[in-house]
Amino acid sequence: MSDLIHQLESEHASLVDSFNKIKRLEINSDGAPVQLQSIKVALLAHLKKENETVYPKLREESFNNLQLQRTLDLFARDIVRLATVFIQFLDRYSKGGSQSDYVKDINRLSMIMSAFARREEDIIFSAYKDFTIGRAA
Repeated sequence: MSDLIHQLESEHASLVDSFNKIKRLEINSDGAPVQLQSIKVALLAHLKKENETVYPKLREESFNNLQLQRTLDLFARDIVRLATVFIQFLDRYSKGGSQSDYVKDINRLSMIMSAFARREEDIIFSAYKDFTIGRAA
């Protein structure tokens, strides 16, 4: 199970890196839509993997753990809100737009993505490791 967590952490790093790389993107360039679409596909695939692997197991465990249940509820709301914002951003700028607005938005979203990924790794992935280690013992 730790292989899954390592893979998800690697995907986090890759997504954060992708957002950092597109900070320098000229939003009205010919290659911009392809780069943004690539990140969108990677983000959606990552979220799908988490929703099919990590979160269901933790939801099962949360039936006996009120603190975990509350934590999962908070993360679920955050994920939906953040995913919506990220997808809207990627869709909006895939058609071009104001470079200054793009730079402002990408800088803000890049910081949010980095912070959320760290939080998820520290809290959710750690809980998942604890849960799966407890089941393996």
